[in-house]
Amino acid sequence: MKMGVRMDYELVKVGGATLRVHSHEVTIRQAGDWRLVECTAYSKDGWKSLKLYLDRPAKKNVWRLGVKGEYMAGTSDSVLLVEFYPEMREWVVAQANGRDVALPADDGAPPRAIYIPPKVREFVIESILERKASGMLPLSHKSQTKKLGRYIVDMIAEEFNVSAAKAKSYVTALIDCGVIEFALIDTHKRISGLRLVKKEAANG
Repeated sequence: MKMGVRMDYELVKVGGATLRVHSHEVTIRQAGDWRLVECTAYSKDGWKSLKLYLDRPAKKNVWRLGVKGEYMAGTSDSVLLVEFYPEMREWVVAQANGRDVALPADDGAPPRAIYIPPKVREFVIESILERKASGMLPLSHKSQTKKLGRYIVDMIAEEFNVSAAKAKSYVTALIDCGVIEFALIDTHKRISGLRLVKKEAANG
């Protein structure tokens, strides 16, 4: 019998998205459309494993975050949170530390668009096209492809001297705005990867 965290959960509609809400999630604070929970099964060594839910129609309805004291871990979700709703970072950190502060005044505003430098956009598009033309396995934004040399996030981070979290936020933004997509590339070998959406391929 395997020991570990029981993955008991229920599927819940949050802002139109169907998300897994686990039994070990404990609500820290709910205000407006936001709900901050602690994933108690994963909090350890002073770190609080958190989820921040947004219960209204949006491109992203949950952020997985880590907070220790006044420090928020530099994950791809924390980068996206700061890009989309920059004022929410301080709110999350305060609530995680037991300080009940008010939601930012512009909480209801739409998320800010992530700025993708043109050189990054061109690099990603060219890299995808080069892999396709050479018959190599497609690039991916899934971390398990690191050892296969297919992980586009590491390539962006190295090429432009940015953090992996920032690089991943660029890839996520390119997917969200319809420039690239993650899809099944080879149906026979069941290989998935990144490709240009048809309109981008036509423009390229």
